Amino acid sequence: MQRRICGRKTRGGYPCKISPMRGQTVCRMHGGMAPQNIKTAEERLRAMVHPAISGLAELIHKADSDSVRLSAIRDLLDRTGYKLPEKLETSGDTTIRVEYADVATPLMRLADERGNGHAD
Repeated sequence: MQRRICGRKTRGGYPCKISPMRGQTVCRMHGGMAPQNIKTAEERLRAMVHPAISGLAELIHKADSDSVRLSAIRDLLDRTGYKLPEKLETSGDTTIRVEYADVATPLMRLADERGNGHAD
């Protein structure tokens, strides 16, 4: 991907090679700091929010790759305030919770297969 440049003429008559300001087509020196240009850039960026969210939603529903789908989901959740914490604090204790139904059903099947009514 090619880097965008301002392109306006410098005092020497050459094209400006500075990157344009966010949401704009010109750099700071060529009008990017003008209040009307800042306002227009903010409006331009605000207008892209809904299409961007729609694009992420389309990726979530129609992506061929699970990794693309997961990236879109993470990006959407991060940007809407549901970001996972960068660092998790732990006390060092580990608790494993096993639901009775998770263990009982396979054991009961095993007991039935052996025909003795209970698991060994």
